[in-house]
Amino acid sequence: MNGGAALDISGEYVPVSATPGGTYFTRVAHDTGITLGAGERLTFNVVISFSQRVLDGFTLADETSHRPLFFGPGVAFEFPCEVTGA
Repeated sequence: MNGGAALDISGEYVPVSATPGGTYFTRVAHDTGITLGAGERLTFNVVISFSQRVLDGFTLADETSHRPLFFGPGVAFEFPCEVTGA
């Protein structure tokens, strides 16, 4: 956060749940301990990695072959985030 050391919050996920339609999901939340004042910003990168190969059942490798896309092992997604206090 804000250029600090990386945090591993993988142990903070809640157990996997299923929707009535059969979709599975999980959530993660991490309390930073930071309260932002109006106009203050907190920046962080979200990095999602897998210890083994994962298939989400929806994402295709390409639109031509329609083969499924497997993620991992390793980093699957990485994107920056910014939160601004109101």
